[in-house]
Amino acid sequence: MVIRARSFNKVALKTDVDSKLTSSRDLGIEPGDEGITLSRLAPIGKARIKGITVEAKSMDELIDENTPVEVLRVDGYNVLVKRKEQTDIHA
Repeated sequence: MVIRARSFNKVALKTDVDSKLTSSRDLGIEPGDEGITLSRLAPIGKARIKGITVEAKSMDELIDENTPVEVLRVDGYNVLVKRKEQTDIHA
């Protein structure tokens, strides 16, 4: 079956994409920054760091939603985090 050029033009997608993916480092996220998980990291999920929602990856454990985390490393689009150590101020 041969499709005529005019028929194909009627169904062809004619949208230009001019956006680009911004790396987490370009957003200013750096090791040592702190944030909170927005979803469970099992091991990948969403976190908010410096007011920016990013895809975060847990170092070696599952981290529940609404858990404070600390950035360990930023590799392009990957933000590697760990559960933030809680300090006991009553000690």
